[in-house]
Amino acid sequence: MARVLDGVDGIMLGGSDTNVHPHLYGEEPTREDFEFDPERDALARQLIHLALQKRIPVISFCRGCQDFNVAMGGSLHQWLRDRPGGLKHWEDPEEGLEEQYKERHFVTARPGGALERIAGSGRFEVSSLHAQGVHRLGDELVAEAVADDGLVEAFRWKDESLFAWGFQFHPEWNWRVHPVYGRIMNAYVRACWERMARRLGRR
Repeated sequence: MARVLDGVDGIMLGGSDTNVHPHLYGEEPTREDFEFDPERDALARQLIHLALQKRIPVISFCRGCQDFNVAMGGSLHQWLRDRPGGLKHWEDPEEGLEEQYKERHFVTARPGGALERIAGSGRFEVSSLHAQGVHRLGDELVAEAVADDGLVEAFRWKDESLFAWGFQFHPEWNWRVHPVYGRIMNAYVRACWERMARRLGRR
């Protein structure tokens, strides 16, 4: 995989109906109906560490964000419905696709932080359709946005010069019309172009 990644200029880890296995952060599953994907667990962990080592841009959404956090030694809330006093972060099964991905709550960016600069805003609405979320933030990760209930909704790797981000919401959804999502996705694309230019020795 290390050799393959020599020709890769960006990595995107998307969502999934499966969950990161709790054994990876020292816990047992709290529900019998959880679905797991050990092959994805292993692949995502290796991809993330190699990407950071090789300075390849990374963007991750939803389960991908959880992959990133756990790969860096963090843990997850296994079932947000059991979290007292929390917002509703999950979709309803009877909702259509557009409804599932609609903006459901606000997030607040870290004042003066990288996300506030990228987004051009310190507070904005986001989609929310996840049953799990960050509990303990992983090593060398920086929280960049939280929901009003304190749940981390965006984080980045400690070295801001490398675009390596986790978003619990979905900036890839309707990014052409959602101004904040568009700025996030364009920042990732720019990072990929810059990586390619360096790799090929071009301006």
